[in-house]
Amino acid sequence: MALSYHWVRGRGSRAQANMTARDPARSGDANGRHTARPPAAQAWRRRAFIAGCASMLGILGCGGASGAEPGGKGGGKRGGKGGGPGGRGGGGGPPEPLAIEVAKLGPATIERHYRASGTLEPLRRAELRPIRAGIINVLEVEVGDVVEDGQILARLDGRELSMQAKRDRVAAANVEAELGRLKNLEASGAVGAEEVDARRYELESAKAAARLSGAQASTMSVRAPFAGTIIGRAVDVGNLASTATVIYELADLSALELPLHLPEREAARVTVGNSVEIELIDGSTFNGEVVRRAPIVDSLTGTVEFLVRAHTFPALAVPGAFVRARVLLERREGAPSVPTAAVFELEGQRYVYLLREGKARRVAVQIGLEGTDRVEILGGVAAEDRVLVDANGITEGMPVKPAGEPDVEREPEPEAKNDEQGKRRGGWGGGGKRH
Repeated sequence: MALSYHWVRGRGSRAQANMTARDPARSGDANGRHTARPPAAQAWRRRAFIAGCASMLGILGCGGASGAEPGGKGGGKRGGKGGGPGGRGGGGGPPEPLAIEVAKLGPATIERHYRASGTLEPLRRAELRPIRAGIINVLEVEVGDVVEDGQILARLDGRELSMQAKRDRVAAANVEAELGRLKNLEASGAVGAEEVDARRYELESAKAAARLSGAQASTMSVRAPFAGTIIGRAVDVGNLASTATVIYELADLSALELPLHLPEREAARVTVGNSVEIELIDGSTFNGEVVRRAPIVDSLTGTVEFLVRAHTFPALAVPGAFVRARVLLERREGAPSVPTAAVFELEGQRYVYLLREGKARRVAVQIGLEGTDRVEILGGVAAEDRVLVDANGITEGMPVKPAGEPDVEREPEPEAKNDEQGKRRGGWGGGGKRH
């Protein structure tokens, strides 16, 4: 059997091409009349027309299938001849509420501090120099040794002064012996009182000379002026030390001091006795106390110098260590407050977000003392209000819920049902009459 084409004109302006199977020996129409084969050009146009129709069917079919796109952008499939209309796409559900920590207005102790930095210093510090020049003969202690008040630390060569002191002592002893002999003679009337008095004055002078030479000899030793720790040594045995040569550096480490310079405005709130928290480089902290305030304001820097002293401190706290300090300026107990992170500023006004009916609502507040983690609230927030702790990224009317609260099941939106109807009712000729 071979395939042949013949044209049947349909109703109206639409023509349909039907393909029929016929015997080559009896090719003709229903009345027995033979029909001529269409030329090749007409056959090519029919194929092009059929291919175009197929392309249109594919495009329209894809458009109808887009009704399931999220957010309700697409529609259901378009009905073909006799088919029902496509359903409207789903509208999408409301956004999920953001879980965020909430807090209520409550009493707290609020402290305001001023942050500063400085370098630790010992309670006392001294550079030890010899009183007289000389060669260093002995160094009695080393760096790190703890010494007592008056302890000999170094000895210089003072042999000449020692010999002079010895001579003066001998001379004084001779004068004293001569004075005793004269006193015996005076009793017998052999000498007068004037000669005895002269010897007495000579004895006093000899004793003074002996004391002076002895004192000079003692200056060839370097002694500790107070109890402390040797923190430096600048010479070795055999060096010639002048009166300007530093032999040892001594520090009293029983307490540490921290000089701080505060702006004049903040200094007005600091008094002697205020507590200061000192932080070391490793994060450890210890407390000090303001013991002295400068009586003047530095006109060049506009600051006031304070001296902080600490008697108890960790091992890492040593002279020269860089530290940070928090100076207590104000302290208020039982102040109604909220976390600092809950308060934000907009165009010069302070605000917080409250959780009301599942939405974030911005309200203006009046604040008092601002601490490190809490802010005093003077007005704008009631005791029963729930305040959003972190206001970053929150906007007015945003759906929110307390952190840790379980999710609530929600009913699907009506638009989502239309999307399913569009899928069922759409399609080409799904409900139409076939020809």
